Amino acid sequence: MKRVLLTVGFIFCAIVAVQAQYYHYPNKTIDGDYYSDTYDTLIVSGMSPAIMDSTWGIDSVTLNIDYPWEPDLDISLIAPDGTIVHLSDNEGNGADFTNTCFTQDVTNFVTDESAPFTGTMRPENWLGMINNGHTGNGYWRIHILNTTWSGTTGTLKNWGIHFTHHPAPPNFFDTSTLPIVVLSTNDQVVDVWGDDVLGTMGIVDNGTALNHIGDPQNGYNGNMDIHVRGASSRSFPTKSYNIKTQDITHADSDASLLGMPADHSWILYAPWDDKALIRDVLTYKLSNDMGDYAVRTRFVQLVMNGDYRGIYVLEEKISRGSDRVNVHKIASTDTNGTALTGGYIWQQDRSDDGSWNSNYSTCDSGAGYNPTYDPVYPKAADIVPEQAAYIAAYVDSFETQVMSGDLYDTINGYRRFLDVPTIIDQQLLQEFGRNVDAYRLSTYFHKNRSGKIMGGPIWDFNLAFGNVDYDNAWDYNSFQYDQPCPDPGYNPFYWKKLTTDTNYYEELKCRYSNLRFRALDTVKVQGWIDSITTALAVPASYHYTRWPILGVYTWPNYFVGSTYIEDVNYMKSWITGRVHFMDSMYFTPSCVDTPNTDTVVTTGIVNMSAEQQVKVYPNPTNGVLHISASVQVSRIVIYNMVGQQVYQSTEPDKECTISLRNYGLANGVYNVNVYTNKGAVVRRKIVLTD
Repeated sequence: MKRVLLTVGFIFCAIVAVQAQYYHYPNKTIDGDYYSDTYDTLIVSGMSPAIMDSTWGIDSVTLNIDYPWEPDLDISLIAPDGTIVHLSDNEGNGADFTNTCFTQDVTNFVTDESAPFTGTMRPENWLGMINNGHTGNGYWRIHILNTTWSGTTGTLKNWGIHFTHHPAPPNFFDTSTLPIVVLSTNDQVVDVWGDDVLGTMGIVDNGTALNHIGDPQNGYNGNMDIHVRGASSRSFPTKSYNIKTQDITHADSDASLLGMPADHSWILYAPWDDKALIRDVLTYKLSNDMGDYAVRTRFVQLVMNGDYRGIYVLEEKISRGSDRVNVHKIASTDTNGTALTGGYIWQQDRSDDGSWNSNYSTCDSGAGYNPTYDPVYPKAADIVPEQAAYIAAYVDSFETQVMSGDLYDTINGYRRFLDVPTIIDQQLLQEFGRNVDAYRLSTYFHKNRSGKIMGGPIWDFNLAFGNVDYDNAWDYNSFQYDQPCPDPGYNPFYWKKLTTDTNYYEELKCRYSNLRFRALDTVKVQGWIDSITTALAVPASYHYTRWPILGVYTWPNYFVGSTYIEDVNYMKSWITGRVHFMDSMYFTPSCVDTPNTDTVVTTGIVNMSAEQQVKVYPNPTNGVLHISASVQVSRIVIYNMVGQQVYQSTEPDKECTISLRNYGLANGVYNVNVYTNKGAVVRRKIVLTD
């Protein structure tokens, strides 16, 4: 070990003047056994000042490693007080780290660069976690976890740590208007391709009050199982996770999280490449508004092993259940007769355990490939051969009828196997967002006992709404199902061929025309976007401090806004253009039912006459809302789209006027709850606009 006092950087790391740096040249072998650990220690002594905080502390870490495939390696720095900062977690795309400097002062990550990663890069964790008021004197360690399966070895040549009076800022996140999810794996690495890791999860949820990391974990406080999920997203600095809530013995245990129905399977989704942060959540909301189940969602802030990770979406995992995909439970003994017919959930995606291939190419010419279907319920480990054979044959029967049957035969044709309304809804949502992955990836289907193939749940729209710079997906003036095959289409053939059935096509147009006055009403869609992004404005400022990628190209963004609101406005503008195109292709006035502009949901003891006795108008409103009731009203409460109460009156008259602007309400969508003295609640959704 050697200490040097310098005013210049070490190994191309001169972001600011370095006052002290320490480095070590171990030339130590990196073990090649599966999940082997390599540690090296550097002793810092006599450093003054010793305490690391916002005025003096660690600024950067440098290293040189010879290793043929860097994505095998998880590399961490361990401070004398035990604080762990992950520098690179299974990132990169080639061999070696050569003169690599990790510093908080840049915006690019290892995933943005190419081997041998020479230069400055941002670490996976917040480096300033170490500048926490503890001493820098003591034992520092570098930890390299080799996740290789092949026995590959390498060499840790040298590494160094650098201290300045302008150190990496200490942790800056403590408070949020969103619930805070706190995960701990006892610093065990959640490897990109590794096994499940056990840990604990806590959720701080103080309702409309501010949430602090140190507050009681009143939303959940218990054990969990976690692993990384996704495909291309595994390479992003923020990972998405599958979470299972568990009891004290780490057995799966159902829990209700943030008001969502109890279950044990959950997802923490990271909207890394969606800089508006809302594309998935918007799509799931639209699906539910259309009457088709999609997963419930809640925006949260995530802290993992002490490191603030930004805005995530806590959401349900697609699974069977009365509050999720409500298909019949099938047992392993259900191998014949009616019992064999369901329920099932499957998806069209990449090949996975238990998958089967369609008998038909994606292209009429045969130039494409045969799509892959993956079982979801029963999952691959549970489905028995008779069930796997049944659902594959049923899907094949549907495809055969579309390929070679009479499309207009409503008795023995494809409609014998297909629930057309749910397929139309799926197609309309895929096209509304112009999802580049539509039809070919993350496309779900389900089938109930004695039922037909149903579309959905809708899933995975981070690469939609103009967010993609390939396959023409930024273009709102064409359809995704109509892409040329084999490149870039690769969509299962039936999505396009169904539209050649004039009956199907007319049903699709009529469904769209009616949805334009309901779920796809652009005033309401844009109003919801205004509401949710207003609520996310402050949390987003923390998020983009942690991840300074605004104004920076992130794969595969077509538009790169310099601010959060620019990314949001681009998405809104894209939706406007998309709707104009779809209106020109689909909107049919003769199809439209008399629109009901109020969304009405009632609970308690209420009937239609009671609903009609409460009027909320005008809708949309420019600021003044009138409520007229012929029954006694006990309370009126208004919530924004993230569930926060923004208005309450406990002594309303039957006739009342509310000046919404007086309560600081911005344009957007709000839920108005009118409580009657009979115990009923009449809920109506309103749009506040200019």
